[in-house]
Amino acid sequence: MTAIDVLRATTVNDEYGDPQPGAWAVWSSFSGKVSWGNPDEPLEAGKNTVITNRTVFIRSSAPSGIQPSDRVVIDGVTYDIDGAVAEWGDPHVGTQFALKAAS
Repeated sequence: MTAIDVLRATTVNDEYGDPQPGAWAVWSSFSGKVSWGNPDEPLEAGKNTVITNRTVFIRSSAPSGIQPSDRVVIDGVTYDIDGAVAEWGDPHVGTQFALKAAS
């Protein structure tokens, strides 16, 4: 199992009372399985490909609460969530989402 830290941006109000994005902070931590995705570049003979996308699987009996706007830290690397967060099973058995390297 791999340690998965979920980051969520805090919101602060500016001098006019309007919400503004603040710093990223650890919102929650999970343990799950992480797989590598497909290469970001076409395969070419004699050339190493770069893979920056991954898929995360978290087993749990309740929805995780992870949002597509969150970021995830795995092995010291920060990733953006790529697309929707899937909660699956009835009763609930897990959460799955794709990642891409944060820009």
